Amino acid sequence: MRKIIIFSLLLVSGLTAIAQPTSWVWQNPKPSGEGLGKPHFFSPNQGWITTEAGRLIHTTNGGNSWTTHELDTLALSVILEPEGPGSSFVNDSVGWVIGILGGFANPLGPALYKTTDQGVSWIKQDVGSGIFGVGVQFINPDTGWATVADGSFPDSLFAYLRQTTDGGDSWSTIYTTPQNSPIIPFQFLDADNGWGIRDSISPDGELGPPSRIIHTTDGGANWSVQFEDTTQGTLGNLHFVDLNNGWVIGDSGKILKTTDGGLNWTVLTNAGISDSSRNRALFFISPDTGWIGNDPPDSPAVILHTTDGGANWATQDPDLDFSIFGIQFVDADNGWAVSDFGGIARTTDAGTTWNLKTSTITTNFLQGVSALPDGNNVWAVGQNGTILHTSNGGNNWGTQFFAGSSILNAVSFANANVGYIAGDGTILKTTDGGNNWSELTPPVFNTFWGVDFLNPATGIVVGGSGTILRTTNSGGSWDDQTTGGSDLQSVSTLTFNKAVAVGSGGTILLTTDGGNNWVSQNSGILTQLNSVSFSDTSNGTAVGDGGIILRSTDGGVNWNPQTSGTSQTLRGVFFSDSNNGTAVGEEGTILKTTDAGANWTRPPSGTEQPLTGVSFSYSNLGWTVGSFGFILAYRDCSARAGDMTGEGSILLPDIVAVINYLFRSGPIPDPLCRGDANGNGTVLLNDIVYLINFLFRSGPAPVKTGECCL
Repeated sequence: MRKIIIFSLLLVSGLTAIAQPTSWVWQNPKPSGEGLGKPHFFSPNQGWITTEAGRLIHTTNGGNSWTTHELDTLALSVILEPEGPGSSFVNDSVGWVIGILGGFANPLGPALYKTTDQGVSWIKQDVGSGIFGVGVQFINPDTGWATVADGSFPDSLFAYLRQTTDGGDSWSTIYTTPQNSPIIPFQFLDADNGWGIRDSISPDGELGPPSRIIHTTDGGANWSVQFEDTTQGTLGNLHFVDLNNGWVIGDSGKILKTTDGGLNWTVLTNAGISDSSRNRALFFISPDTGWIGNDPPDSPAVILHTTDGGANWATQDPDLDFSIFGIQFVDADNGWAVSDFGGIARTTDAGTTWNLKTSTITTNFLQGVSALPDGNNVWAVGQNGTILHTSNGGNNWGTQFFAGSSILNAVSFANANVGYIAGDGTILKTTDGGNNWSELTPPVFNTFWGVDFLNPATGIVVGGSGTILRTTNSGGSWDDQTTGGSDLQSVSTLTFNKAVAVGSGGTILLTTDGGNNWVSQNSGILTQLNSVSFSDTSNGTAVGDGGIILRSTDGGVNWNPQTSGTSQTLRGVFFSDSNNGTAVGEEGTILKTTDAGANWTRPPSGTEQPLTGVSFSYSNLGWTVGSFGFILAYRDCSARAGDMTGEGSILLPDIVAVINYLFRSGPIPDPLCRGDANGNGTVLLNDIVYLINFLFRSGPAPVKTGECCL
């Protein structure tokens, strides 16, 4: 049986999409690491793909570059599998997205959004009552259908089929499904003729047999059952190319075909696939020629291709590692396939060869991340000895090699040159920004989980069985301060003498004498703590399993619980100052506070995979890392380096404003980086010269630093 797959989506209520997003954006992979829904292409080069987190990615050049349309504020969940019922486009400008307001766990009703300007703005349309929106399809800008579920999930769920003839401005209910047998995938070929699949919902919320193929000839008002399947596995998707020729696929390797409009269905077993494989996506360009996305057990996804109506099948390799959620061809040669975790592949030769239209620096699980205050230099580490570095805020990431296959768990950089990594039985050091790494020799060998350096010379590494190692000479020697007992997961150095370590069983250890003594503090819990962060010598936060958050305002002596609003395990936490902090964890959880943890909000992250580490350069620029090499960046800023006047461009008045500030007691740049054109951290005469060269002598553009993200 198959679970209904639901994902988070962000949309706006009739507002223009944000030009500079104030959310988490993908840096690995690009353009997205989210599950991707059915492609909507209207030429070989121009089309849309909807992501599971509500971003719309758009290309006009065949996927050589992508524009991500950030939508805003409202949490919505959308069914992404079966293939694309949650979105429908009739051309490159006009489309709809339907989902569940409030999310699947807390449904507040269905929500439908429409764009008529290539996603620049979205209008919320009233699709009627219910508990959540399931699917939408339009056959032209005016005529469309939507399915809306009602009742209670999973014990007494049914679905309404609603129709519009005015582009979604008004809807009428034309059909109600039997209880616990909702229509999920459906397709209309014209205003009268359509087909759908009704699977059954079990008491535990899973889809299973019997599955039924249903048909309407009066626009959906009445439906007849054409085929009922009681065998193991569900029917998951369908595609008709005309009123006679159609295909249905599903679990257990199921492929069904009709040539008479569904009066008779033939089960095909000649595709050479396992009965335990899953068919999720399909597209047929003609009665004879089509493609099916297949997930073999324990193997990467493949595409099955036929040119003779299923008499023979060829297997194609789209180079997509994960489940294929969507396939579309605009003609017999040009097609697209998309997958879970952001995979996008394109073919121009009917699938004989496929080219990836995504970029990935690694798929190794990333464990830790460290960002410098300059907003440019960030390092991430993880499995198989992975070390990644960016020197431009994540616009580009490169691999730094370490000759080993250890799992690297944490990283700490004291400046742009000197950094340390803690891993399984290893401690690494660099003095040249990571171009070269050397392995240090600690007095004990263990799994080292955490590392934090106060400066290039002084730092602490913690690990299994209470391991604590401290150095004051850049790792030349180590003082073994191991306490024994609980595994220690994380450490934060406050001053030369003061540090806090946390770990299993709610352990919190505090030293105020350089580690000569580590004193256990009362956490009030027995739950494992996974990460700790102090923004200054007084204010610190620890997070752990079950959504635990503890706060100290006296340097780690006393700890008080905070309400996180989640039961998910939290793996990492970082505070850039006493008020602004971020915690990350399982199921793609990201929590954010701007009031020292009195209140935590959960912005959408765009993934349901574990996030393990987080680090910020300052309160509005940070990074989180996790499964499959995921790297997401948070940017919440609009200031532009060199734009002293703040009007959005760099012109002569900006030079005058810097002159006034320096020599005529003019207004101070706010933030300072507006006047810091050369990016050296100060505003001086050199910045005036820099701006003159940029404007009048084709000099380099101002350098983005600090709070200037543009």
